[in-house]
Amino acid sequence: MHSSVRLAARLIVRLAVLIVLTLPCALFAGGPRLVAGTTYFDPSAMGRPIHWGAGQVNYYVDQGPLSASVTHDQAVAMVDAAAALWSAVPTAAVSLVDKGMLAEDVSGFNAVAGHGNLIAPNDVASTAAGYPIAVIFDADGTVIDSVLGAYASDPLSCNTTGVVVWTDNIINADATLAHAAMVLNGRCTDTPNRLQMMTFLLERAFGLALGLGPSQVYPDALKQMRSDQAQAWPVMQPLSGACGQSGGRCIPNLQALQPDDIAELNRLYPVTSDNQGALPGKILTAAHTVSIQGTVAFRGGTGMQGVNVVAVPLDANGKPLVQYTVTAVSGALFSGNHGNPVTGWNDLNGTPLSQYGSIDPARQGAFDLSYMPLPPGMTSATWQITFEKINPLYMMKETVGPYYWGARSFRYAEPCHRGPPAGRHETPHRERR
Repeated sequence: MHSSVRLAARLIVRLAVLIVLTLPCALFAGGPRLVAGTTYFDPSAMGRPIHWGAGQVNYYVDQGPLSASVTHDQAVAMVDAAAALWSAVPTAAVSLVDKGMLAEDVSGFNAVAGHGNLIAPNDVASTAAGYPIAVIFDADGTVIDSVLGAYASDPLSCNTTGVVVWTDNIINADATLAHAAMVLNGRCTDTPNRLQMMTFLLERAFGLALGLGPSQVYPDALKQMRSDQAQAWPVMQPLSGACGQSGGRCIPNLQALQPDDIAELNRLYPVTSDNQGALPGKILTAAHTVSIQGTVAFRGGTGMQGVNVVAVPLDANGKPLVQYTVTAVSGALFSGNHGNPVTGWNDLNGTPLSQYGSIDPARQGAFDLSYMPLPPGMTSATWQITFEKINPLYMMKETVGPYYWGARSFRYAEPCHRGPPAGRHETPHRERR
């Protein structure tokens, strides 16, 4: 597709940040996992990312062991450590709290599968709003098999079914979550490498449960031996990072959120003057972060959806600090597929395609890089903004951006980089809100 891309420069910048705008060279980005659409949801909720309404999100753990080699207490410690990563972000108004155990040891003997979830036991069903997140230890894989199909729990699939998560109760009035479930596959604890991979999958599962979608950053970093780029790999990597079914260390910085993770969490759960009082230890998001917003559009003015927009801070010498990269996708809140008379108006499960994503044209090419953390020790920075295609191989539940069946392909004009002359910086309009 031949087109030119322009940036409608509406930049919201805080902390005296200078911006340098350039055109792309290689990064992928993410956004919210689900966005309220025009059916099912109240009209006032359209375009709102689906998230938990309260600052504290409670989870309850299974009574049984994870496997023959991982005890109940060891499994709970793994879960608590993964949850603590997300709770520890000081600029995000969310806290995951272990509230104790479920009423039973959930297993193949008492679990009853519904449509992609569980309808029994009662405290893990979608209606169990008193147990917001149910964490199930599936010692022999029978729970996962009952939900996803025979052999889904096979160790050869541990990189995809080592931890399974679903959100199955969304309140239509305000697009907030009421229930989710997380199932740990005990069959994926049979080797030290698979157990290490489960640590990463657990961290990522909590991100998905909180409403974050996959985000791809420097996917070829390890292949190109760019250790500095690999340091930017977020927990919300598509698929399982560098891991295959045998497991191992899926991302370089295991047990740590990266700036890309933190920025997206901040966008979903900002700390404001209205909620800060109920969140001990949290600090105001806007006052301690940097925000950039804008629109990517075709020459005719129509928003260009599905473009990676990448923000990289520069050091005092103008060198990109790639380990602090933050990303977003243009049109992330806009509907990726409206349907048509030929392909139909529903997805494969019969859900109306209009149920998710806004139809407001103003959102079609809009991108939101709000609430980005500054590199440690810095109170101001110059930021380089680049644009890039999304890898079309990431699709379905691992899609990056709004297209379920993978990103569209765009052709960009050369040269790859274009910006102000060397040594000169452009200071954009600064706006407070």
